[in-house]
Amino acid sequence: MQHRLLGLRGNAYVSRMKEIMKADGALIVKRFEQIIAEDGRFTPKHLGILASEFRLPLTVLDDYLPDLTGGRYPSGTWERLRQRGYTAKAIGVQWD
Repeated sequence: MQHRLLGLRGNAYVSRMKEIMKADGALIVKRFEQIIAEDGRFTPKHLGILASEFRLPLTVLDDYLPDLTGGRYPSGTWERLRQRGYTAKAIGVQWD
């Protein structure tokens, strides 16, 4: 399984990304809230779960989650995780 933006570039990438967020944004927020309700917090592993479940690149989720969650997901989280040595694979994201 690959993410849903694989192979897209430029305007096609942005257009598809916006379509996905419009269609799935509420579902992503619902799942985000469910994770917090179940575990009491949102960890890097949970970010990987969301990416896998919705087949989205981590950078896309990181860009949209702050707005979708009303700021409960801090902006730039994935970039800070990468600076600390995290990889997508390490948090459970695996694309075939």
